[in-house]
Amino acid sequence: MNQGEGQEKRDEKIQQFQQNRAQPKRSFAPGFSYYGERDIERRPHGSGELSFCGRLLYRGEFKHGEITGRGHRVYFDGSTFTGSFLCGQRHGYGIWSSANSHKIQEGTFRNDKLHGPSCIEISSQGAKYSGSFYKAKKHGFGIEYIEGATTTVQCWINGRLFQSSGRQCLKMLC
Repeated sequence: MNQGEGQEKRDEKIQQFQQNRAQPKRSFAPGFSYYGERDIERRPHGSGELSFCGRLLYRGEFKHGEITGRGHRVYFDGSTFTGSFLCGQRHGYGIWSSANSHKIQEGTFRNDKLHGPSCIEISSQGAKYSGSFYKAKKHGFGIEYIEGATTTVQCWINGRLFQSSGRQCLKMLC
């Protein structure tokens, strides 16, 4: 192959890539459509929007066909999540809100569940919990604020309130 043929092939690949970057809406499953950047294999890659029957489901970053990166997702039940995703699951920092905003969770998510220290959960009754979660369950020390009531420091073990001293709680957690 001479140098001119090699240049033609490179130019052809560059042109093909540029055509694939921002394609108009195309359904890739019945009812679903995607608009945005694509990789060389035509998978969603970069910024884009995913819709189902004209209803926005996700706006944000994709990586080789997967919802991965920062974005905003609207679930079928009306709840929303704004934050980080990994392979379609909530993973990293973000804020989840129920459809009617009666419950809000803010903090670190792992494998689609609230997980880690410094997470906040707020309910419509005015209760607020700030503390650690483990696989979406309160776990470790946390502070609960109840509107019009006292603030209490609590110890949770795998989602259950531990009714004992802080020292005993630490033994259970370690």
